[in-house]
Amino acid sequence: MKRESGAGAGVSVRKSRFVRSQTIKIEDHYESIKELGSGCFGRVFRVRDKFSGEIRACKAINKNKIIRAERYKTEIEILQKADHHNIVKLLEIIEDDTFIYLIMEECKGGELSTVLADRSKSGNFLSELEAADLFKQIICALVYLHKNGICHRDLKAQNILFYDKNTSHLKIIDFGLSKIFKMDGLKPKSPMNSIVGTLYYSSPEVLKGEYNEKCDVWSAGIILYYTLCGRPPFLSCDIKELEEKILKFNFNFEGEGESHHSKLSKEAQDLFSKILVSDGSRISAEEILKHDWINKFFPYSTDHIKFLDLHYFH
Repeated sequence: MKRESGAGAGVSVRKSRFVRSQTIKIEDHYESIKELGSGCFGRVFRVRDKFSGEIRACKAINKNKIIRAERYKTEIEILQKADHHNIVKLLEIIEDDTFIYLIMEECKGGELSTVLADRSKSGNFLSELEAADLFKQIICALVYLHKNGICHRDLKAQNILFYDKNTSHLKIIDFGLSKIFKMDGLKPKSPMNSIVGTLYYSSPEVLKGEYNEKCDVWSAGIILYYTLCGRPPFLSCDIKELEEKILKFNFNFEGEGESHHSKLSKEAQDLFSKILVSDGSRISAEEILKHDWINKFFPYSTDHIKFLDLHYFH
């Protein structure tokens, strides 16, 4: 399929129209440089475009190993349409008899989880100012996704990358477990019920098997806690014990002596009290942008919401 040209003035253009899709031999267009990771269904490589010389990331999905094809169709659909500066960009789709290759922009700064682990080991925790910069980017992406009826369902520090090593610019990746829970602004027909994701970041309602998009907000809250305190709020080597801790969600900041997270601002503690709670009491991603903690450490949230309104799917 040839790249489609842009529309005329005043005409809404879908970002997906500019994602080239074609059936060719990938080695004719891209040179593999290094394997970056692997999973059950494929591998991720750093590749070089033989014509432009640009470096890209390539996710190779083995079609013969796919069990639930609809999940990969959903991932590709989301990446084709998503147009937000905190979500990784899909640039091209290539397919052969065995693989589907997703050519994406490369994020050279590494995983957020690596940065947090390194800072935690050294005892050099992120300040609330630094954390607010990162957290607001994550929440802005969630506002965008949720407004467009998309729930990520596997939001974790490993699925958030720094765009490069010289900036705090974050990109959310891996939409393999994501769900389109509503279409064209319509009300969702029913709650989601597949128990998916990573346990440390899973909300109580996901473990119970009935949830909505606010499960992403819980996961973001776990990331924020990890960012500020150097560890997740719920820890156990035993799966059943960990599930029980999550289901009770009865952590607090009292009686923690001189621990790091007892020194957090009242605004941060208040934000946690509104995120790490039952889904019925949990605030939305959009409400987080209006919270006092965001406005104190990273202002102009309202202006950012207005900016987001211009960048929804068409």
